[in-house]
Amino acid sequence: MPARSASPGAEAGSWKPWKWPLDRIIALLAFLVSFAALGLAWRQTHLDYEHRKLSVRPRIYISFDYNNTGPNIGAGWHLRNTGLGPAEIRSFAVVVDDITQSTWTTTFKALGLPPVQYDQMMLHPGDFKIAQEPDTTLVWLRGPAMQQLKAESRRVRIEVCYCSMYEECWTISNVFGSLRAARCELQRTKIFHADIN
Repeated sequence: MPARSASPGAEAGSWKPWKWPLDRIIALLAFLVSFAALGLAWRQTHLDYEHRKLSVRPRIYISFDYNNTGPNIGAGWHLRNTGLGPAEIRSFAVVVDDITQSTWTTTFKALGLPPVQYDQMMLHPGDFKIAQEPDTTLVWLRGPAMQQLKAESRRVRIEVCYCSMYEECWTISNVFGSLRAARCELQRTKIFHADIN
């Protein structure tokens, strides 16, 4: 009975590294070391990128402040950045009883305040960056109406969507804390304007 011949390529396709010549083993080890070094380099680059993002991450807070003593008597809202980097304001809205307002004058009118004089900060959604210090005074009202503003301030919701230099975005309001947002879109129908009072 004739002997069965081995199938073509069986010996070549077998995995027997212990029978490889030394130069092939060295080449394989060199390839594995290079691949591991590439993986470590990618990991280090990723960690450096995440570190840079954290090192410039902003953190915006909105607060209502009332002061009836000292040189800066008044009431109003402040915006502060306690983070490590600048915040680019993408949208800014003021809402009273779930109705979006267009100016501080309409805001105070919706709260039932009489005509008042106030200081305000002009915001330009889309290109305005809030520096870490000092705090930004959104609006500051003085006079008899400040007590009424304090009483009605809970009806006001200020909403801000902002992004970091690395396009990380958050939404914040004086009612709820900071929430991560996929992106901040500038809504032209909700642009809040400064006005002459």
